[in-house]
Amino acid sequence: EIYGGGEGAVVLRPVWRMAEGFEKAHGLRNKYKTDKRRPEDAAMFSKSEEINFHKLAMRYSKSLSKDQCFSALRDMFRRIGQVMGEGKDVKVFFGVGDLCSKDKQAWFSFDGHYHRMVKKPLGSPMD
Repeated sequence: EIYGGGEGAVVLRPVWRMAEGFEKAHGLRNKYKTDKRRPEDAAMFSKSEEINFHKLAMRYSKSLSKDQCFSALRDMFRRIGQVMGEGKDVKVFFGVGDLCSKDKQAWFSFDGHYHRMVKKPLGSPMD
């Protein structure tokens, strides 16, 4: 999400959006309604990239095929969704923060240093 900053700087703030299919399949609610935006707000968001299982398997493994990588991630998220859908407390670390749920409400808690990233305009002096 992009906000205007002082002196032409742009402040970027991460936003997590739960997939609608995941939400419905497991009877979850997004704790923070960040995934319900007006169409005109779309320009404020960076484009998400679909998971490329071939690239993932090639980059992080010497033995996994893209099908094995797909199956492992599908099974992992299915199990996480089942536990979240049962209303249990869940906290799973994903490198940049934690996927959490409590009482069927889900949210993503980004690590502190991802909360506010400032991009200075081109040509501005670096601090």
